[in-house]
Amino acid sequence: MKNFTVFIIMLLFLVSCSSTGTNSQLKVGIIAPLTGPNAWIGELIEQSAEMGIEHANVAGGVNDLPIEFVLEDADTSAEASTAANKLISQDSVDVIYAITTPNTAAASAVAEQHEIPLFGFTAVPTFAKKGKWTFIDLRNIETECTLLGETALNQGHVKIAL
Repeated sequence: MKNFTVFIIMLLFLVSCSSTGTNSQLKVGIIAPLTGPNAWIGELIEQSAEMGIEHANVAGGVNDLPIEFVLEDADTSAEASTAANKLISQDSVDVIYAITTPNTAAASAVAEQHEIPLFGFTAVPTFAKKGKWTFIDLRNIETECTLLGETALNQGHVKIAL
């Protein structure tokens, strides 16, 4: 739940910082794998986004504007680049949230080019192009695995496979 709260706070921060002009709502583009072997990730993201945005809209949205999200399927860098371009040029999103390292890396290049804020989830800092418009939620894999192992051992699990 803590990561979900951080996601919503960061997303709302980015959306509130973006230029909305005369929009009657704030559009968030989400790039996540919805098909293929990583579809489970996209399913969790979609459910989390629905809950978080519903909660934010009940509270008045951001700057009194309701939030809407547009979800794009991508599980490769090429798909993420295409998805980011579509979200910006056709869907006119105000901010993009990219899930997985390949998606974040590809979408960040497009976001920088179009000056659209992007918040990306990645475990590899060099994959996410750093720039003025890109923000990443960098995970330290070594720390995450250590905590996971310690938690499992504390709960009485003797055999752990990672």
